[in-house]
Formats: sequence, C-alpha cells, structure tokens
Amino acid sequence: MSSHIFPFLRFHLLRLYRAQPRVFIALAASGLALLLAIGVWVVQWQKADEAEQAEQAMRLAGLRKALPGVAFGPVARAQLPAFNSAELVSALNQVADAARLPIDEVTFTLDNTAKQPYLRYRFTLTAAASYPVIRRFVDRFGHELAHVSLDAIACTRDNVAKPGLTCDLAFYRKA
Repeated sequence: MSSHIFPFLRFHLLRLYRAQPRVFIALAASGLALLLAIGVWVVQWQKADEAEQAEQAMRLAGLRKALPGVAFGPVARAQLPAFNSAELVSALNQVADAARLPIDEVTFTLDNTAKQPYLRYRFTLTAAASYPVIRRFVDRFGHELAHVSLDAIACTRDNVAKPGLTCDLAFYRKA
C-alpha cells in the first residue's frame, strides 16, 4: 500500500498543477509558510526553555551567595510505597469501619498532572454521617495512611433539623 502512495500523490499534484497552476502555487507557498512557521516556533520554544533554566540557575546562585552556610545539594524525593489499589480500598474500608462511617460511593481517578513529576492518584468518597464521625474518620485516615492526604471536603445538609451531613471527601496520594 505504501509503495503506491507516492505515485498517487505525484499524479494528483501534476494534475492539479496542469488544471489550476495558480491554486497549486498558492497551496505550495502556504505549505512552505506553515513549515517555516513551525520551524520558528520550535526554535523560540527551545530558547525560552534555555532562558528559564538559566534563570533558575541564577536564582540558585543568588541563594548560595545570600546564604553561604547552607548546603545546596540535590533535592531528596520522598519514596512512596509501591501502589496497590486493592490495599488502598482495604485500608479505606477498615478505617471507615473503625470510625463507624457508612460510605455511599467511592470513585478513583488519575489526575492530569502534566506539570508535575509524579502521577496524582485521587479518590473521592461520599458519606452520610454526623460531623464528629466524619472528623474521626479523617483523623484516623491521616494516621493510618501517611502517604494519603485530604485534598478537599464539602458537606451539605438536606434539612436543618436532621443531624446528619452528606460529605464529599477528596483524597490524593502524596508525592
């Protein structure tokens, strides 16, 4: 199939050139202009990246001059335990059972983290209980799973007379 593509294109380009020479020339000129624009964009992008790296190096050099007694070495990254979603669900259920929190719904997502050097695994759960029960669950969860952090919590109450809250809790795996 690929051996037939070049003769096919050649045939149709020659046909277009013979039938509509001005259109062919306009298309060829616009194609060359597009390639030139892409080339300029790539060069500018590389220059901007180099300038950003140079700026970071200058900031670090300025910090070294301002703080001469501080040692600046490579940044140590925290080592996360190997991720196992089944263990996370099991730990989530154990902590919820210990806190006597009935969980309605749990969703797991992988966030889009193009600007971060790690994957952000986020899980959201919906629970209906009183405020002290939800607070106890969050405290226990923080102690049981040190590599998981509470990201957001939103609680609503359907009726002021009812003591129970419906809360959406969002956790993520720390980097």
